[in-house]
Amino acid sequence: MGVQPISVPQSLAYVLNSAGTKSGVDFDYLLQTAIRESSLNPTAKASTSSAVGLFQFLESTWLEVMKDEGPRLGYQTYADAITETRDGDFVVKDPKIKAEVLKLREDPQIAADLAAAFTRNNGAYLHGKFGRMPSAGELYIAHFLGPKGAERMFTAGLANPDQVAAQLFPKQAKANPSIFYDDGQARTIRQVYRALVRKHEGGGTEAAFAAQQLAGGPAAPAPLSFGPGTKWPDAQPL
Repeated sequence: MGVQPISVPQSLAYVLNSAGTKSGVDFDYLLQTAIRESSLNPTAKASTSSAVGLFQFLESTWLEVMKDEGPRLGYQTYADAITETRDGDFVVKDPKIKAEVLKLREDPQIAADLAAAFTRNNGAYLHGKFGRMPSAGELYIAHFLGPKGAERMFTAGLANPDQVAAQLFPKQAKANPSIFYDDGQARTIRQVYRALVRKHEGGGTEAAFAAQQLAGGPAAPAPLSFGPGTKWPDAQPL
């Protein structure tokens, strides 16, 4: 079953289309992600984490993507205010400026621009690790867990899809119990994978990346299979 019908304001449709064009990311993917993350509410705030905005960016992820992609997207001033520490953290030394940069998560255009850039980079990262572009649902997993988190899930799932996902992702499980638990029962990696990809791939949305064509990947990659001995590039849908 796909995403339920929802009214999309024309102004927001323009924002998502513009953001997708800048980074080569499909409009439908961005729309479905925004619906899942915030129900299209630009000022949505999570009660269990620091996530804010259309795409529910955590503070740490927002600062990292702004630092890396801000200059290309026209946000040089904000990117310059962010410093990467020796430990790989992204910080803003001035509290007032930090608050201003984080407040930008509530700006639909800036949030969409950074979400599209984040998605493009996640696709490239996973392509480099697994040999093909991820499907739309798998890209959503990278948005949800971060690219390294998605890599960890896929690698662990291919080794043993029936291990408890919350043991691998305790912090995320605490913040998102409805994903990692079913009526109090801990879900396996296979089950969490299915829960995360379901709305993106059940709705028939494909991640139509310019990067896919450049990489020579399939236009509509099959979702990962967690069957015995499966190799991700040759996977079939679950």
